[in-house]
Amino acid sequence: MTPFASNKINIPISETLTPNQKRHLLFNVNQPLELSIEEFDKEWWPLVSNVWTRFSYKNNVNGDSWKVFICRFSKPNKSSTRKEGVSSKKRRITKIRPANICSAKIKVQRYISEQKVRIERFQDSPDHSHALEESERLKRSQIVRDLVIQEAVKNYRPPEIVSAVKEYATDKLDLGESVKELRRKEVTNIKYMDLLMHILLVILNENWIFERLFLF
Repeated sequence: MTPFASNKINIPISETLTPNQKRHLLFNVNQPLELSIEEFDKEWWPLVSNVWTRFSYKNNVNGDSWKVFICRFSKPNKSSTRKEGVSSKKRRITKIRPANICSAKIKVQRYISEQKVRIERFQDSPDHSHALEESERLKRSQIVRDLVIQEAVKNYRPPEIVSAVKEYATDKLDLGESVKELRRKEVTNIKYMDLLMHILLVILNENWIFERLFLF
């Protein structure tokens, strides 16, 4: 019996739902969702990568796997380490967040032979104790970060990036809620950290190609 025989949404999800509707479906998972692996990885998960963090997982010999994700608000945020000799004016101020503010969980199962993903609420998981907008303030989703990088490589300044990302996300993706509080400082941090990672990956890839060309 296929694991996708029941409890599924019987509509062509990716063609009928906006990105904003998708992120809400993956925020509070009230019924099981079934998607292709490609759809899930490219179109759905980047919308809520800021909401969930891995809690536990199991990889099977046949390639199938399952992962349990828990809300990021379950983890505490401790005060930043204070360096000696740094004046109080230059110290970075961080907000302290206690643990277990939210205990919402979901389970994501991958079936390799069917190339399907099943997403469902974890057994006895409560709803989130906060709104989706709170997750946006805690961390930006991968799709928003990718939009920032797309504009950053054009050598735009942070104010221009903020404006371009907000316009595109609102008009083209229906993600105005995700970016309405996007700030210049956030964009600057994303721009330099993610752009640095992008450059490092390019360099590593070029080195890998170079080694293959001259060693084989």
